[in-house]
Amino acid sequence: MSANSFAQSPSPATTRTQWLQSISYYGAFIGLGFSGAILGPTLSQLAAHTETTLSMISWLVSANAFGRLFGGLLGGRLFDRLPGHPTVGGALLLMAFALAVIPVAPLLAVLFVLEALLGLAEGTVDVGCNTLLLWVHGNKVGPFMNALHFMFGVGSLITPFILVNSLLHTGDVRQAYWMVAAVMLPLALFVLSQRSPHTQPSAPAKTETPRVVSPRQPLLITLIALFFFLIVAGEGSVFSWIFNLGKSLSMDDALAGQLSQVFFGAFTIGRLLSIPLATRITPSRMLLINVVGSLVACILMGIGLGLPILVWISTGLFGLCIAPLFAATLSFAEQHIKITGRVTGIFLAAANLGIMTVPPIIGQFFESVGPVTVPIAVGLTIAGSLVVFIATLLIANKRS
Repeated sequence: MSANSFAQSPSPATTRTQWLQSISYYGAFIGLGFSGAILGPTLSQLAAHTETTLSMISWLVSANAFGRLFGGLLGGRLFDRLPGHPTVGGALLLMAFALAVIPVAPLLAVLFVLEALLGLAEGTVDVGCNTLLLWVHGNKVGPFMNALHFMFGVGSLITPFILVNSLLHTGDVRQAYWMVAAVMLPLALFVLSQRSPHTQPSAPAKTETPRVVSPRQPLLITLIALFFFLIVAGEGSVFSWIFNLGKSLSMDDALAGQLSQVFFGAFTIGRLLSIPLATRITPSRMLLINVVGSLVACILMGIGLGLPILVWISTGLFGLCIAPLFAATLSFAEQHIKITGRVTGIFLAAANLGIMTVPPIIGQFFESVGPVTVPIAVGLTIAGSLVVFIATLLIANKRS
């Protein structure tokens, strides 16, 4: 995402065209939630389809994140050079193709390629919808941006229902993948039917005070990037493994699906609540509260593996607390450093690297060590993020 993606002209009023454009991005983000939430719960079935182990199939999470990393970097350049809606619509169609073929791919190597393509398309849609929404609404984008990320949670929440329905009726996940793929088609057509917005460079207001770049900016960027790496690694690990954690605790497919629904439901509620809370709580306080809450949830999950009620409570608590962290971290960063497209790209790259590393590492130990691998690994990443955040806060508030 380039720097001029963030310099938008103010929008005096939200017109019908702007509403339709915004709704098309919201639909795309619901589709992004569908796609992002379907891989983790289906890893064991995909392993059976390709006659491989769970530890090997877990590297699909890395393949997807690798694709998203390049999709985000490539998308930032594409949206500066090409009309936005054909690019987003094309990415949604690529998502539909990959999702339709993944459940019938007979070889692990083919699955890796398909997941990388899916991630490439997801990264393009992600950066595209964020950028285009900024172009549509300018300096009034705040509530529209919060709503956009809430829609991702909506898609993530619906996915377990689709998956459980597929398992109950067919005993397989193919139908779930095909239903999600089919949803991408009307979403793509709706985006393509709308006129693409255009960026317009805007001059700063006369009363605007230029931001002074702190001499500690490189260190702060590094620490915030590390914080993104850790929190997204923890979030992605639960995204990927909560269904299999339930199965390992002797839950059937329906009950494990309900455990996933608890996580995604709490995640969606957390993002919804963060919209009004962000107007009342500073980003640093929001981050501290939610990081500590996520860590408590990991501890409860580890203690409660032999006590089902604690597993359900801790899963919901983790989803509720982890949900606001991404947006709150961006708000915190904006307060303390100069945000450019390059800086944003570093943060997104760090986040995708988190997904590429920790969830597959869990997969290497899940079968041999057991479900306790999940709360231990996630707990360590969240504890690390707490240490990094405290260090960042101390440096950011240190007087020159």
